[in-house]
Amino acid sequence: MPAFLSQPLLKLKFHYFFSLYKAARQLVWSVFGLMESTDLESHTSLTSEIVGLLYLIFLILSVIMLVNILVALLTSTYEKYRVKSHVFLKRVIELINKLAVFLYFRSTYKAALKGWR
Repeated sequence: MPAFLSQPLLKLKFHYFFSLYKAARQLVWSVFGLMESTDLESHTSLTSEIVGLLYLIFLILSVIMLVNILVALLTSTYEKYRVKSHVFLKRVIELINKLAVFLYFRSTYKAALKGWR
């Protein structure tokens, strides 16, 4: 039987996957402020400092990405409604012009009728 199919190796791979899943879950929750800083402690002070630095970099980058996504969504929404407002404004101007022409000819028609009587 090949070594990669042995039971201890599968347990080891599952353990690494579970550790990766747990770390990812903690990072996501930390973006929302739901994680204690004591969860980042390590066996030595050097690794604790490295983990703290990487954690800080992750938080800064995740906040920048979230703000970037927010700006993109707002820009998209603004553009969509800006185009709709131009179409609406064009229709309103056409209606005002038609109303002005109608009122002009109506007053002219009334004046012409008064002259015939």
